[in-house]
Amino acid sequence: MKRLIAIIILLLFQYSFSQKYLVLEDLEKNYQVKHYTLRPHSFYEGKEIEMYNVFNHGVFFGYNYLTLISVLPDMNNANSWVEVSKEEVEKAVVKIEEVRRSNKNKFFNSFSLVKKEDDKYYKARCCLVEVFQLMNYSSKVHLNDSNIINTKQDFVTYAELKKELNKGTHISKYASPMEDKESFLDSCFESIYLSGTEKRGKDTVYLFWTFTAWNNRSGLEAYHRGIDRFAYIEGKGIVAGSYDFLFDTQSSRHSHNSEPAIKKEVGRELLWAEELKKEWAEKEKNKR
Repeated sequence: MKRLIAIIILLLFQYSFSQKYLVLEDLEKNYQVKHYTLRPHSFYEGKEIEMYNVFNHGVFFGYNYLTLISVLPDMNNANSWVEVSKEEVEKAVVKIEEVRRSNKNKFFNSFSLVKKEDDKYYKARCCLVEVFQLMNYSSKVHLNDSNIINTKQDFVTYAELKKELNKGTHISKYASPMEDKESFLDSCFESIYLSGTEKRGKDTVYLFWTFTAWNNRSGLEAYHRGIDRFAYIEGKGIVAGSYDFLFDTQSSRHSHNSEPAIKKEVGRELLWAEELKKEWAEKEKNKR
């Protein structure tokens, strides 16, 4: 009996840590999905980031959740996708709700996106999954989660936040979690802030940034930072991002532990969806 219990526990343990699959075809059939392509700077020529915004139902069946699936470039391989057998996919396929029910809001390769081309299946080599809640409350309403996209909150820049934090007692004024990788941050301070809005065509673009500790982890090990800075449009989802953690540490050209190098990363421009850049350019052209 003890042996049987031990086997069951082992199987459950293996299942909980095995990679699970989100099948794109199923997502597109059951949810609103917005797909965008980002092209990084010329330094990473030939590499792309594919973003899939999956809007799924929350309270009262409104689109209160946005699951962002990012297929990140594999710096060691030309192709970001690798073939996987149909049998393997069928054994480990899950619904998007399983991601949302997990006790986290960021996952790296715990869930992998799978796409079908002809009769073959391909899974993403590097897959970052983030779960966001979509809200529209003023800053007078305190929301209790770190991954909330709140379009009605007050504008706050990093400089303004840092100034306010220095007035308190929990964070030393010499500690800069987003400048010094030796600094750490209590999770109660982690949040997504709205820094401003801008117009692109007829779209109102909301510009967000993530306040979290950069720590001293490197590259994909720092996936807890997520998309970092991003742009969001209601109905279109997340349409631009920085993925600072990825590009901050992938290149030996950067001195990753120096404050100037990290500040340089924060100042980099967002990577915008190629599809929307074309759409906005076409609309601008038609105005003339």
